[in-house]
Amino acid sequence: KRSRVSDRILHELENGDYHTVVLGKHRMSKSEEFLFGSKTIRLVREAGVNVVAVKAPLERDPNHT
Repeated sequence: KRSRVSDRILHELENGDYHTVVLGKHRMSKSEEFLFGSKTIRLVREAGVNVVAVKAPLERDPNHT
């Protein structure tokens, strides 16, 4: 049985000693969010710990170290 990523994260939170979850967030249109749901929104609502969503860069700058 395959579970969703958010289910697996919530399961780990229930069984571990965590205080904060950090998630990488990439853009999702309102229609995509409606159709597919949002792991970030679900985790914010259900995690019971601090959830930090970090916006992923659109592209990596090869000149930046």
